[in-house]
Amino acid sequence: MFRIGTVPYQVAQPLTAGLAGRDDIELVVAPPAQLAEMLASDRLDCALASSVLSLGDSDLFLWADGPVVASIGSIKSVLLMLRPGCNSLSGVKRWAADPNSHTGRALAGIVLTQNKVDAVMVDVEGDAFGTEAGVDAVQIIGDPALDAVAKYADWTVIDLGDEWYRLTNLPFVFAGWLFKDADKFSDIAPLLEVTAESNCAAYAESGLHYHLDVKQIEMSLQQFAQWISS
Repeated sequence: MFRIGTVPYQVAQPLTAGLAGRDDIELVVAPPAQLAEMLASDRLDCALASSVLSLGDSDLFLWADGPVVASIGSIKSVLLMLRPGCNSLSGVKRWAADPNSHTGRALAGIVLTQNKVDAVMVDVEGDAFGTEAGVDAVQIIGDPALDAVAKYADWTVIDLGDEWYRLTNLPFVFAGWLFKDADKFSDIAPLLEVTAESNCAAYAESGLHYHLDVKQIEMSLQQFAQWISS
């Protein structure tokens, strides 16, 4: 039995559709932060998880030859939303980070820093969009981000995929298949590859990129790691 984790967002569907119905797979659906904990404690054999978890001195590897969740420009579901009255990044003094998002919050921090914005990240309990939260911007990912755009139409939307591409002229790898045990993953990888091949075509118009050249992935992650550590 292979223990495979994935996120509860639409962007993951092309890479995981059909896995739940297999007798040889236990598919665990959980937010990115929870998947990170499960990978660290060896409760999963692999997971479609935040790319940032593979950087630095991590003992997790990202399957660069396999499918990823990436953007070349707009991603539409990884956002920094600015409160009414704060119409540009330069006006952000305090921002709330999505507690479920390792990569998204790191990317938001990089975008602010590279735009020479000295803003404080805060954790907010409850509704970060509420006036009592006292923040100028909210970083949010996944389906909740898509819902927030419709619900808070008076907020300014900053697409973090667009911002990364403007800064680097590189794609951004939000997530990929992460694992510790290379030998065991070699048995899992063919199952994941077949699933992706059969489902990604249906999402060709989504703006998401599920397959990138390995060199592109490496260059993007190297730049991401460099800015995180600086």
